[in-house]
Amino acid sequence: MVKCLNGGPHFVARLIPVANPTGEFIYEQVFNLANVVMESGGIVLGSVCDNCPSNLHYMSLFPGFKKDEDWAVQNPINSAFPWYLIVDPPHLLKTTRNSWITEKQQIISFKNKDAKWSHLTSLSNGS
Repeated sequence: MVKCLNGGPHFVARLIPVANPTGEFIYEQVFNLANVVMESGGIVLGSVCDNCPSNLHYMSLFPGFKKDEDWAVQNPINSAFPWYLIVDPPHLLKTTRNSWITEKQQIISFKNKDAKWSHLTSLSNGS
């Protein structure tokens, strides 16, 4: 979906999925689509995807990409604008949950604080 940031019409820009796409394939397809948008007078500011391995590889192909640092990378089409690499929140939450419940002790630590999976289950049980 292509959306105007300041209102205006929305456009469907769809990439047809294929089985087991490589990061290079995804990058090429997104690059081609972004080129069409920019040639039509639009400005592409980024892409949103889930965090599956092929999408993470796609992200790593952008100039200036540094894992776990900056999600604003060099725009490969128009260097006057950054390109934001965004992992959508539902997939981030799902990945966090899945990692949490599959950890042996079911504990996630952040800044010397522990969160236990049992904390969430006790909340949902009302205890």
